[in-house]
Amino acid sequence: MRQLCQGLAATLRGQAVVLSQSVEQALKDDILNNYSLTAQGELIAKAGGSLYAGPLPYVSITLDGAERPELKDFAPTKASSELLDRFYHVSDTQQQSTDILLEAVKLYNDFSFRKRADDQLAKLNAIQDKNSADYLKAKQDYDALVDNIGNGLLKPKST
Repeated sequence: MRQLCQGLAATLRGQAVVLSQSVEQALKDDILNNYSLTAQGELIAKAGGSLYAGPLPYVSITLDGAERPELKDFAPTKASSELLDRFYHVSDTQQQSTDILLEAVKLYNDFSFRKRADDQLAKLNAIQDKNSADYLKAKQDYDALVDNIGNGLLKPKST
């Protein structure tokens, strides 16, 4: 599925073009209405097929939806380490203290996802028709929130 949208893709598979929010809406609308993405992620005119050569920079993203188990803990550990070093100039002798801080950040992150999952579960339980598109979407959103909880103690026991 190819998807051309302003902002991020709504699905885990497909393509999206990301445009700056600081640009005139008319220019964004022109691109979104008159161009499409190729399989290689290039914007081409719907009429004529010429490559986009306008003044607005864009980013195209291709999402395959594949799970990457090796990156499961990437965001909370690698990025947090980098930020601590960059902003707080943590030395090797301070590593134990930062490990505790990183663990606290991960727990807070898990707690935030758990709260959002609990709120989503309340919405899910309020939907009467368990076969409706609304229910299936709410269930998918709930499952995604639960999947982002790393600490097993904070994961809900069942839906």
